[in-house]
Amino acid sequence: MTDYQQIISNLEAKISDFIQNRNLFLPADKILLGISGGSDSVALFYFLKRNNYNFAIAHCNFQLRGNNSEKDEEFVSELAQKNNVPFHIKKIETKKIQETSKGSIQMIARDLRYDYFQNLAKEHNYQFIAVGSNLNDQLETVILNLTKGTGLKGLHGIDAKRENIVRPLLEITKTEIKEYLAALGANHREDLSNQENKYQRNLIRNKIIPELENINPSLLPTFKSTLSNLNQDLKATEFAVKESLKVCSSINEPYEVHLNICKLKSFDFYQKIIWSVAENFGFTSAQINDIVNIIESQSGKVASSNNAVCLKNRDELIFSFTSKTSQEITLIPNFPFSNKIFFIEKIESDQTSFPNSNHEEIIDVKNLFFPLKLRIWKEGDKIIPLGMKGSKKVSDILIDTKTSMLEKQNQYVLENGNGKLIWVIGKKISDEFKITKLTQTKVKLGFNPLP
Repeated sequence: MTDYQQIISNLEAKISDFIQNRNLFLPADKILLGISGGSDSVALFYFLKRNNYNFAIAHCNFQLRGNNSEKDEEFVSELAQKNNVPFHIKKIETKKIQETSKGSIQMIARDLRYDYFQNLAKEHNYQFIAVGSNLNDQLETVILNLTKGTGLKGLHGIDAKRENIVRPLLEITKTEIKEYLAALGANHREDLSNQENKYQRNLIRNKIIPELENINPSLLPTFKSTLSNLNQDLKATEFAVKESLKVCSSINEPYEVHLNICKLKSFDFYQKIIWSVAENFGFTSAQINDIVNIIESQSGKVASSNNAVCLKNRDELIFSFTSKTSQEITLIPNFPFSNKIFFIEKIESDQTSFPNSNHEEIIDVKNLFFPLKLRIWKEGDKIIPLGMKGSKKVSDILIDTKTSMLEKQNQYVLENGNGKLIWVIGKKISDEFKITKLTQTKVKLGFNPLP
């Protein structure tokens, strides 16, 4: 075996072991390879081709580098045709899109690229999307995350597999990739913009990492070992947080989590527990720091994300998604509402078994007028609570039932067609609709989960 053959054999064995150990995909799976024409994606192209994988390629021409962008597209097209591999190519007017979008041109291009790949995967039934991220990319990502502030997840770097995105070269160095291509006698395209240090990642690649390699010539092998240790630490942390949440949290439907502050603070790593919950509700790093701070604040303090809130209510932190439901809804039976179905059903039996749930009620229909309305309560709303003669403000009912500020913001009432309130949902039913010996027709009101 020649030296070239040994290089090819060793690298392909290394990639194959990584694919198998990380359970990235199987030989029979249908794969879409995202290819730029650069060394990484071209190396992955030849690996997939030489090892008889079922794959096609996709290329985005972002039209950002003039004639070089056209040459990249031409190179990819010829590579596919020469090797009889199906290919997809799309031209994107990236600069025009940037004019109406937020973010850097690099991030916009990245999002456009992955959107295109995902659309192709759905249209052509590709099971996985493979990209050419390598160990050098991992190191650059971790350093970049470190400069911006991060935890174990950021130091862990890029995942080898996330949903249908796979990265088979993630433990292969740039040097190994170029040696592999040279051994194959294969060409690739060089993106000269990678030499421009005006971009953060390029600055790290071209300036920072070479200086670190002066300190430790074995930087990449050392980094690979460190990543393995960090991955174990991350798994241990996630397990500890998961077990701790069993002690200090409760989940209320729909989509609400309560954390008992006293139990929460019994764990030295309680801030990490808060992070794990807050991330699921869409809070950013800065917003999560606000949540940590309101633990010591007075009851009623709120932190908000784009679609959720965290409220300190007495001895609890309450996380809840912000209601997106209309403030006023005309209801018919079986009307979808807030991930549940509102229902009205006639009760045929003379025997009435009253519901145990506070989200179901049985009423007399004689005073019922359609259309009904389900809406957020408002100041001035009144209801005649069951067993009382006079009316009572809904605001007073919410105080009496110790309803938190967050729950108040999402408290719904059911309004009769004549404008009177039938039900403060989950709290009080109107005395005007109570069941008596004279009741002839009864109906059950309530909510069922969406199927």
